[in-house]
Amino acid sequence: MEPTSLPPQLPLNIASDAVDGRPLQSGNNEATLEKQSSELHILRERTQKLATAIANSEKMIEELEQTKQQLAEARSAAELAHRSTKMMATTIFEGTHDAMIVLDEKLHLIAANRNARSMFHIAANASGIQLMQKLAHEYRSELHLDWVQALLNESSGARIELFKLVPVLQTSTESEPAEFVHKKHWIEVSISPLDGEKTGGIRYLLTAHDVTQRKQIEDQFQHLALHDNVTQLPNRRFFVKQVEALLSESQGSNSEFAVCFLDLDNFKTVNDTLGHEAGDQLLVAVANRIRNTTRNDCFLARFGGDEFALLIPNLTTQEVTSIGNRIVAKLREAFQINGHSVYVGASIGMTRYPDDADDVNGLMQNADVAMYSAKDGGRNRFHAFTSELADGIRERKELLEDLRTALDRRNIALEYQPKWSLKENRLSGCEALLRWERRGKTVSAAHLVEVAECSGLILPLGDLILEKAVHQLAQWKNNILQVGKMAINLSPRQLADRNFATRFQIMIETAGVSASSIEMEITETAMMENFSEAFMQIEELKKIGVSIAIDDFGTGYSSLSYLKTFPVSTLKIDRSFISDLPDDPKATAVAKAVLSLGHGLGLQVVAEGVETKSQFDFLTEAGCDQIQGYLLSHSLTPDQFENWANNAKQIR
Repeated sequence: MEPTSLPPQLPLNIASDAVDGRPLQSGNNEATLEKQSSELHILRERTQKLATAIANSEKMIEELEQTKQQLAEARSAAELAHRSTKMMATTIFEGTHDAMIVLDEKLHLIAANRNARSMFHIAANASGIQLMQKLAHEYRSELHLDWVQALLNESSGARIELFKLVPVLQTSTESEPAEFVHKKHWIEVSISPLDGEKTGGIRYLLTAHDVTQRKQIEDQFQHLALHDNVTQLPNRRFFVKQVEALLSESQGSNSEFAVCFLDLDNFKTVNDTLGHEAGDQLLVAVANRIRNTTRNDCFLARFGGDEFALLIPNLTTQEVTSIGNRIVAKLREAFQINGHSVYVGASIGMTRYPDDADDVNGLMQNADVAMYSAKDGGRNRFHAFTSELADGIRERKELLEDLRTALDRRNIALEYQPKWSLKENRLSGCEALLRWERRGKTVSAAHLVEVAECSGLILPLGDLILEKAVHQLAQWKNNILQVGKMAINLSPRQLADRNFATRFQIMIETAGVSASSIEMEITETAMMENFSEAFMQIEELKKIGVSIAIDDFGTGYSSLSYLKTFPVSTLKIDRSFISDLPDDPKATAVAKAVLSLGHGLGLQVVAEGVETKSQFDFLTEAGCDQIQGYLLSHSLTPDQFENWANNAKQIR
């Protein structure tokens, strides 16, 4: 806008101007003109300022008009954005996979999305109170009795898993018809408190989504973590939890319960002869038979291998003993596995709460001790824990500690018992026998080996025995002492060690001893407990020149077929068949039969436990190859044996 032009100059007629009505005097003209000029200048300045102010006002009016237009456009854009945001929120609210429900502070229903209406079957006119009552009626929580109140009490928000039982048609099988079963349908519900002032009075946002598939997967993993995958019985971890729960329930009450450990006898033989699949079938059959023999409230578990455990609540010692003996009797009966009649037994140990122990570890340890007592007592029987067995535990621990110390210090000694050739009437060899002096007393070799096998010390003990025996044989060789073959006993664990033959070969080569001067004695039971491993190790020992003898022949495995399979050189008749010779006709018949069998297979036959001259004469006449026993000598220290060998005379 252009500025407004100034008004035209006013005409100045000095001559006609007057002051106070009188013509101006000539003397005052200049003063009058100067005054008028000053006033005119002021008037012009004021006029100019007025014009500028008018121009600025018009500009401000124009800018205000522009701002008004901009505000209108912004308001329109904001309204459009608000509508878009509201539409987007509505789309998200309706389209989300979760069920979403908006409630006010008094739980009045404000809104529910499509999934919420579908999941909870919300009627169009339903109130929030009715909805929450409906949910509380249909769904349950495993953790909260009043889960609605538990949600509302959490001011920072809460999340709870709920389930309801839904009937599902289970398809029919050959043995079971189709039927409805109830399965759990799971949802996860959360409530988020909102600021009522900022949300127009809205107080709660409830969301829910289906977690059934996740819970089923969790249940599967939980089942795998707590159950044995062969028998589907609870495992050791689950069993311990159950004992802990029962202990908690029994605190402050007069409740009693029993813990039983069960170990199958001869299971490994079935596994080795019929295969692991047959072994698994046997385990399932055993589990079913035990379940059918016990009450419904008993808790049966499998710990692994051939070990089971049984938790029996609310029964007296006599009643528990009756159940245990029934289980033993039932498991003696034959199992039909893949067309084979399979026989196993069971050794069961029992302990009671609170009489024997009042914690999990004590109960488990006591049951284990009682079970091993049953095995030591001949197997296939039931034993209850006693205080005497507890004393045995302490003694066993002390024995193990002393044995470990003795092995570390190599304080294990060997003695040697002579063997005599009846045909040549001379020394034919010796057997290395274990001797351990502990706290001034000699520990029985059989007891020492049993403890070493149970504790896992049999391999280091066996290696120490072999090293000492080979070293002694090398020393006698250097002394030019002819001792024949030295017999050394092997344990089942040594036969199961695949590196045993290689390790032993290195041992004898290092000592400079010939393998042909050594005979390994193995019991029938040791061979059959680890058939495949034993066969492999015996083959390897035979290849390097070691002879193999069957120890305690006639007291172990009932089949003689292994004699055709294993490369055996010698049979040793057990002392139980020799002690009644020559007066007992049955003992005479057995001895002659073993001699005939051995010689028929081309084997040497050695009689153990010969103590009398009459036994010596009978065995000589019957054709026995060698004898061993107190008639010759008890076991001797190395120096004593060397002296005995140098002075040995013919027996007449």
